[in-house]
Amino acid sequence: MRKNKEFTENDVLPFLEVADLNSDTFKKARRLAGVWDDRHPWLMMEDAEILRSCGLWRKDSQTGKEGYTLAAALLFGKENTVLSCCPAYKTDAIYRNMTYERFLHPLPTDPDVRYDDRDDIRVNLIEAYQRLMTFVNRNLPDKFHIEGSGDDIYIYSTCCYATIYRIGLSRFAKSSKTKIQIDCKGDGHYKRKK
Repeated sequence: MRKNKEFTENDVLPFLEVADLNSDTFKKARRLAGVWDDRHPWLMMEDAEILRSCGLWRKDSQTGKEGYTLAAALLFGKENTVLSCCPAYKTDAIYRNMTYERFLHPLPTDPDVRYDDRDDIRVNLIEAYQRLMTFVNRNLPDKFHIEGSGDDIYIYSTCCYATIYRIGLSRFAKSSKTKIQIDCKGDGHYKRKK
């Protein structure tokens, strides 16, 4: 099998229509664009125009098919649209109020808890990001301390970058499950893994 010259996200899905996309996600995208620039062109565009302006409508140079791309489905798709295009796409957010090592080797007095909070996320990337940030805010204090560093680090911004990085590097067409896991020592401190 030869390596494809194109990114999977650029694959044209000729049967994908605007009706398969989430109108609430477009509203959120417009609102976010308006925060950065109150004269942003998206504020006046229809949903289909936004997709075209982002390059999410294209013509496949090899097949001649035209349509919205896989990236359009992943960014703006309804849940059933995303799952029909990428059945293996999933982000599993898990919070455990114990270290990973303690989870693997529990003490006899530890409760039989697999996780303290969990969110199984299978929605478009814009909605997934917001759900992950809500999950992080719900389960982590504002600051935490990495042992040996002497610095307080704002966990929210750190998790924002980590979340974007993990989601952005996932390959959606293949079996890809992204896991965001938060393990705590129980005293509010997190240990740097070496």
